Amino acid sequence: MKQLILIATALLTVLSAAAQQKLNFEAPIRIQAGSGVSPRYSSDVSVTMLPTFSKYGKGLVGLLETCHGISWDEHLFTGLGAGASYSFYTEEIFIPVFMEGRYTLSGKGMWMPFFSLRLGGLFCTDRSSNNFTVNPSVGVTLKRFSFSTGYFFYTGMDKDYLPAGMGTYAWVKTPVTAHGISLRIACTLF
Repeated sequence: MKQLILIATALLTVLSAAAQQKLNFEAPIRIQAGSGVSPRYSSDVSVTMLPTFSKYGKGLVGLLETCHGISWDEHLFTGLGAGASYSFYTEEIFIPVFMEGRYTLSGKGMWMPFFSLRLGGLFCTDRSSNNFTVNPSVGVTLKRFSFSTGYFFYTGMDKDYLPAGMGTYAWVKTPVTAHGISLRIACTLF
């Protein structure tokens, strides 16, 4: 398990370092947003703590994620992200993959409030379970850092080792749902 955490951390470090390289993407057609600002590449790295409630009980899940996408103007951001997640109560590693849309209410100022929506999936390394996730949140941005809170929900099929009768056990797919409040701190790289 420690090896998987180390591999996931190394992968995220390499992806973040690669994202910091200056790349020159020339689009054949220039797109101008309504405010006259050209779209630009943007990325962030976030740490999320997630107290959850599921059929396994109450517990804490930690997520390390990175999201990369396009800031269309000073208000709208869309992107794709991935990361690594560890459940402290089931001791399992999950791989979150998601798409994010974020809208900042005020483009100028010291504290900029925003709301965002993340849709995606969690893929479990131990039990081969795949879950659909929804995470709406609200927060504020202060320079390069953002702080947000929201509601996290996932549902899907899980693979459990359950009694199959006559003293035997078998892998059985069962429905699983979990939800909780997400607390996220993010740092903008670009």
